[in-house]
Amino acid sequence: MQDFEHVGTRYEDVSARFVEAGVFGDQAWIRGDASLGFGYSVPDENGHEAGLSGYWNWDGETLTVQSDRHGYLPLYYQHDAASGRLCVSDSPLQILAMSSDRHELDLTSLAFFCRAGFVLGNRTLYRNIHRVPAGSTLSWSRGALSITSSERQFEGDAPRTVEEAIEGWIDRFQTAMRRRLPMSDFALPMSGGRDSRMMLLELMSMGFKPSELITHGPGTRGINDDLRIAREFADRLDIPHKVVRSTRGWVDIELERHAWCGTEALEHSWLIPLWSYLTSHHTCWYDGIGVGALTRNSVNTPEMLSHLRNGEYRAWCEGLFAKTASPSGDWVDRIVEASPFEMPDMDEVVAYVREEVEQYQDAPNPTTRFTFCNWGRRAIALSPFGICRGAEMLHTPFMDRDLVNWVASVPAEMSFEDDLQTEACRRLYPAFADIDFNGEGSSFRSGSSVLQKVGNWVDKARFFASSGRVFQDIASDAMRKMRRDPAANDAIGLMGHLVLADACSKDADRARDLMRCAPARRVHGRRLAESVA
Repeated sequence: MQDFEHVGTRYEDVSARFVEAGVFGDQAWIRGDASLGFGYSVPDENGHEAGLSGYWNWDGETLTVQSDRHGYLPLYYQHDAASGRLCVSDSPLQILAMSSDRHELDLTSLAFFCRAGFVLGNRTLYRNIHRVPAGSTLSWSRGALSITSSERQFEGDAPRTVEEAIEGWIDRFQTAMRRRLPMSDFALPMSGGRDSRMMLLELMSMGFKPSELITHGPGTRGINDDLRIAREFADRLDIPHKVVRSTRGWVDIELERHAWCGTEALEHSWLIPLWSYLTSHHTCWYDGIGVGALTRNSVNTPEMLSHLRNGEYRAWCEGLFAKTASPSGDWVDRIVEASPFEMPDMDEVVAYVREEVEQYQDAPNPTTRFTFCNWGRRAIALSPFGICRGAEMLHTPFMDRDLVNWVASVPAEMSFEDDLQTEACRRLYPAFADIDFNGEGSSFRSGSSVLQKVGNWVDKARFFASSGRVFQDIASDAMRKMRRDPAANDAIGLMGHLVLADACSKDADRARDLMRCAPARRVHGRRLAESVA
C-alpha cells in the first residue's frame, strides 16, 4: 500500500505517554515518564480497589507495570529479548513511532479484525507489540521481562432466581454510584439508553445535579432517538442541554480517531465531536462503559449459546461477526482479496477465535464473558480511555468490581428470560418509566446538509485516489451503494483503517504523522471544530 497523505487539519503534535528502558554495559537506563498513573482509583469500604487504575513505576532497578483488574485501560509493550530493550505506552502508535525498524503485521490478528472490527486477546495488529494482560504485573530488570497475574478478574456466586439477580443488580449499582460521588462541577453525556439514564437519576436522587447534559446529534440539524430522549430528561429535570454535531470532513475525523485509538478499533468516529467538547469544557463526567454489555448484549442469544455448547464454532463466529462494527461478509471478502496481505482464510480465523473463546466455556454466560473481555476491552474501552486520554476525573460506575462480579455470575438462561437492567431501571425510577429507550420510539431523521454530504464524498474519493489506491475500485463501488447498503459505509471505514495501519507498520514517520492528527485538549475557550447547538 502507499504511504497515506495527510488530508485535513494539521494539529499540534501530541505524543502519547511512554517509558523506554534498556541496558548499556552494566547500567540500566530509561527515558520518558519514570512514573505514571492511569484511570481513577476507587477504594471500597475496606480500602480495597473497586475501580479501574493502573500505573508504571521505575525505582532505579526495576520497571513495574500494573494493569487494571479487567485490562480496560490501554497499555501496550514491546520487548526485544536480544537487546533487553522494553518500550511501554498507552498507544501502539507511540511504540511504532519510536522504532527505526519496520513492524511486521500480525496477519491472523488482522484477518480477525477485518471480520470483527476489534483485536482479540492481548495481540495487536503488529506481531511484536502486545497489550498488557488484564489484572497482571509486568516487571523489567536489566533486560529481563516477566509477567505475572496479580488478581482474579471474576469472583462471586450466581443468583438462584431472576428476582435475586435484579435485586443484586440494584444494590450493587447504587453502591457503585455512592463510591463515585462528584467532587466538583460535573457533566453527563446523555443518550437514550439505560446507562446514562440510571447514572443521571441516581445522582439526582443523591442530591447531585450535572451542570449540563451533552448529546451527540446527527448531521447538521437531524434528530434521532438519543437526542429526543435526552431533551425530554433535560426538560423534566431542568438541566441545560447541549447538542454537539460534527461539521468536519470524513478524513479529518478518521485520522483523529486513529490518532487517539492507535488503529485498534473500527468504532468511535461519531463520538469524536462529543469527546472533543467534553475534554475542552469539563474536568469531570460519567461514562456508562461496563456491565451493560454483560446484561444486555445483541450477541447473547439462546442460539449462540447452543453453538458454543455444541462446538459449532464457525456458526458462532458468523453470529458474532454479524453484530460487530465490521462490514458484511461479502464486503470483507472483496477487501481481503484486494489487499496486498495474504491473510488467513475463514477456517484459520475460526480456529483462532476458538482458542480464545474456549477460555470462557465454563463461565455462567460464556458469550458475554467473551465480548466483555475482548470487544469491550479492546474496542469499546478506547472511547473513554483512549479518545479521552488524560481526563482528570472520569467516573465509570458500571465497571465497579462488585457490580461486574455480580452481573458476570448471572447464568445465560436468566438473561434470556428477562432484561435485568431494564427492570432494575424501572424499579429504581418509576416516575420516569414512561420514557422509552432508544430504538423503541421515533426513528432517525437525518439532517446533514447537501454541502456536508458532498464534502464527505469528496474527502473519501480523494483519500482512495491517493493513499488508498489499492482499494480505489471497491471504495468507488461502496460510495455508490452507501444509501441503500449501510454495510458499504463500514467497508469504506475498514479499507481506510487497513491503509493507515499498513503505512504505520512500514515507517516510524508515518506513525508520528498520524499521532499529530490528535488535537491538543483541555484548552478552555479555544475554537472547536464542532458546532454546538
